This record gives sequence, C-alpha cells and structure tokens, in this order.
Amino acid sequence: MPRPYAGPPRVWHGSATSRNSPELAALHGDPLFTANAIQPRAAYAQLIAHYRERFEAHGHDPARAHVAAGSGGLLIADSAERAVSRYRDLYEAKVRQTFKPHLEGKAGYNTPFRTIEDAVADGPQLIGSPQQIIDKILGYHEVYRHDLQSVSVDGFGLSRGEQVEILQRFAEEIAPVVRREAPSTLWSEV
Repeated sequence: MPRPYAGPPRVWHGSATSRNSPELAALHGDPLFTANAIQPRAAYAQLIAHYRERFEAHGHDPARAHVAAGSGGLLIADSAERAVSRYRDLYEAKVRQTFKPHLEGKAGYNTPFRTIEDAVADGPQLIGSPQQIIDKILGYHEVYRHDLQSVSVDGFGLSRGEQVEILQRFAEEIAPVVRREAPSTLWSEV
C-alpha cells in the first residue's frame, strides 16, 4: 500500500481563463486547479495542455503535473428528468442574475450554458443520475487526465438537508467508481 503524502503542503494554482496561472504553476512545479465551471470543456483542456507543456519545459517530471477540476454544481437524483426538474429554476435564475450583457463573450464572465439542458449536456454541471455523473466525470478525465475532482453543492440555493444528502450519495455511489476507474498517485507521492 502506498504511503500517504508526507511532504510540505501543496500550493494549488487556480486557473479559469488566463494562461498566467498555469504558467506560474508550471514554473514552480506546483499542481493546477482548473475552475471547469463556466466555459466549455475545450477551453479548460487548452489551459491544462499549456500547463503540462510548460511544466516539462521548466524541467519538472511530467508525471508530477497534477491537475484538479472544479464543477459548476452537483445535483444527484434517481433520474436525469428528476434532477433537471429540481435544478431548472435554481440554475436558470442564477444564470439570469449573473449574466452581464456588456461582458458577453469575455472569458470568465458569462457562462454560454443558459439553460439547464445546455449545462447538463455540454457544461460543467454535474446534474443527473449517479451513472450520468460518473460518466461525465470520467469524460472530463479522458480530456483533462485530472487527479482530483471538486464538487460544489451550495451554489444554487439547495437546502442544507439537500446538500448533505447529495454529498452522501456522491461519497457512496459516485466517488468509489471514479476512484477505481481513474486512479491517481496524487495522495501517495512522497
């Protein structure tokens, strides 16, 4: 069994739209935490590719170029229809509240995923049945090769009870499958 990580605390560099943070992370040999929250997957894939390229160019072992990915929100239900139905008003109200027409098209300011259907199909939202969420995270992993998946359950007004239930379901039904299908050395490096 690998030993748990015993080194100094890791500094994670956050990145959402600019190449500055991936470059800084690569320069120092630190891991990258990509927001993966408001842009299409391809935009984050470009930032991650830049990070990995520069990580190696700065003389660091490419096997240690660790990446984490955020998400736009998490809602688990027994079916996609039920999840979408529950989340639709919460999601679309939040998009309307944060949409700024004068910033449209500028990276990092407005999500292109205006409807819940867009967000589920092509956006960063983890909304649906456990299997749909597993498939989506593993789809991210195919593109990002990330070691850590962050989830958020409080961004759209869910009650505390709903948040706890969702996190429990994620821990029991989703995380074990993702860990098995996309193993990482992140926590065992010395």
